[in-house]
Amino acid sequence: MKKLYNIFNNVLNRLPAKRKSQFWFILCGMICLSVIETFVLGSIAFFASAISDTDKVLKSEYLAFIWNLFNLDFSINSKQLIIFLSIAVVFLIALKNIFQATVNYWSIRFAALIEGILGKKLLSGILDMPYEWHLTQNSADLILVSANWRVFIGRRFIFSFLQIIADILLVNIMLITLLIVQPLVSLIVIFILGTTSFLLFTSVRRKLDTIALKSRDYDQDINKQATKMIHGFKDVKISGKQNVFMNLYGNDLYNLSKLQGMQQLISGLPTWILETIGFFMISFSICFMLFFLDFSVARVSGTITLLAVTAWRVLPALNRILSKLSGIRNSLPYVEKILSYHKEIESNYRINPLNNKINTKIDFEQIISLKNVSFTYKDSEQYALKDINLTIKKGSIIGIIGRSGAGKSTFVDIITGLLSPSYGKLLIDETILDNYDLRMAWMTKLGYVPQTPYIFDGTLAENIAFEMDGKNIDKNQVIKCCHMAAMDDFFNNLPLGIDSYIGERGIRLSGGQRQRVSIARALYQEPELIIFDEATSALDTENEKAIQDTIYGLRGKQTMIVVSHRLTTVESCDILYEFDQGIIKNMGTPQEVLKF
Repeated sequence: MKKLYNIFNNVLNRLPAKRKSQFWFILCGMICLSVIETFVLGSIAFFASAISDTDKVLKSEYLAFIWNLFNLDFSINSKQLIIFLSIAVVFLIALKNIFQATVNYWSIRFAALIEGILGKKLLSGILDMPYEWHLTQNSADLILVSANWRVFIGRRFIFSFLQIIADILLVNIMLITLLIVQPLVSLIVIFILGTTSFLLFTSVRRKLDTIALKSRDYDQDINKQATKMIHGFKDVKISGKQNVFMNLYGNDLYNLSKLQGMQQLISGLPTWILETIGFFMISFSICFMLFFLDFSVARVSGTITLLAVTAWRVLPALNRILSKLSGIRNSLPYVEKILSYHKEIESNYRINPLNNKINTKIDFEQIISLKNVSFTYKDSEQYALKDINLTIKKGSIIGIIGRSGAGKSTFVDIITGLLSPSYGKLLIDETILDNYDLRMAWMTKLGYVPQTPYIFDGTLAENIAFEMDGKNIDKNQVIKCCHMAAMDDFFNNLPLGIDSYIGERGIRLSGGQRQRVSIARALYQEPELIIFDEATSALDTENEKAIQDTIYGLRGKQTMIVVSHRLTTVESCDILYEFDQGIIKNMGTPQEVLKF
């Protein structure tokens, strides 16, 4: 229980102050509900006693106390008493149920809100994590944790935890009341039920923990296999590897199903055992009071009525506690994984404080310069870049060439601000990009055209503006960018023009058309610098020439960096830098570097 409390407290501490206050408000409601339920059960027991021996109840000191308490001065007969008690009990039960429904509603809503708050916080934090961190992560895992697993931290953990608190309060208050009314019999019943519950939970806890960990791992593997097959559908299909992937997927799915079946079986065992023992205890109590305590039948009847109505509420509550504890044990590996991501995100915020000053002013009027820039990736002793010094004048076109592994991609990531130099400085005019906010501000002034552009399932306009809400799209700017990216040869033929859907990953477009969409997207924000990162590497000769014409058609209008291993793509640049093993091996005009 200590571990559960620590994790719950861990989650609670990550919530806004308003939501923490809401938890304490719900807790107070649960305490009140437990008191009300106990009072209602006492009323039911009293009602049952009144029916079995009305005359005795009419003469009892308890009824006289109630009349005096409310300053009532009248006498009633047996029928009137039963009618009065019937109305009172129905009213109390209805009142209790309304209050219980309200507390449950706020508990469910609180758990759902936590899902939303922590889910949003997690995804936002993942987006704010350094680019180098993302290079070490599996994208399928990040999607699974941020999009699918939030249910484990809300409805399956927090809501279950709240229900356990409510049931523990209910059981304790009822058992304390029972102890006051009938101490000896109550102690025997409580001891046996309590010991049984403890042994049941401790015996299944470790087994459930092991199963839950294996289930989480299989869940991740299943998601990875599905992601590979769907994203790589064409390669899987052509290579004829469907059976290979499907066998792995099927084996993991089968093993997960077996584990989940075992989880359900083990989680249900305490309920069945407790129910049997509970009703055995009621029967045992009757015999014990009749033969060992020598109680009268009337006294036994009253005590058993109280025990029965208490068992009517306590046994289901104990069952729920054990069931919810089992469910929480199953959810713990998922919750701990989510919290581990939150800890990484919080650690990143401590190292790189985020002030959300995206509007930080950065002016690129003259040059971009790298001064003695070196970079090493985490856990690597080798320099990806070493002592890089270069300048990029505003309005110029520079080319970056080199073999694979020469450092071109790392150079681009440094220029864009995705990576921060391990040593040295990146300056925009006189401004050093030495913190997260400045790098973010610089990124908003960039256009980026990758080798494989990301095209989502939306319209051409949405993809160029990179917006999901059509109201925020400047369609005149979209059309202007289409013209600048030389897209007239195909976008005018689309059935709805820029409002035509182009399919997920641009499946309805050719490779060259996808690249032009990416160029138009880069131009849409009117960037200070456009980077073409191997933008023609995957194209045929005809499409490469078309994209080259598009790139160099922007000469004089944009500052550009063209990264390519194809020499024909960079032969019209103003200056070339040849990278080799992280250093600048050669630099000069294309004629000097390429020697043609």
